[in-house]
Amino acid sequence: MIETVVSLETAKLLKEREFNVNTNAYYDDCDKLQVDKPKNDWNDPLYLGTICSAPTQSLAQQWLRTLGVHIEILLEEDSPYELSLIHI
Repeated sequence: MIETVVSLETAKLLKEREFNVNTNAYYDDCDKLQVDKPKNDWNDPLYLGTICSAPTQSLAQQWLRTLGVHIEILLEEDSPYELSLIHI
């Protein structure tokens, strides 16, 4: 199974929600995906606030579950999808 990194848009939303797990990947101040080792918390203010951690989708889902957030994706005819976040 190939691990997929979250999109820039999702990375920014995670940062707003204070995602703070160490990752290898991040989006730089030019919105380009970068990979570095060792893992760091790229959302730390030390990185000037313009960098976003880019976790894998599975790591982001796992982190959201620890917060009690359920993700629901609804498919509808008139739009590609609708996303709902429900706090349990």
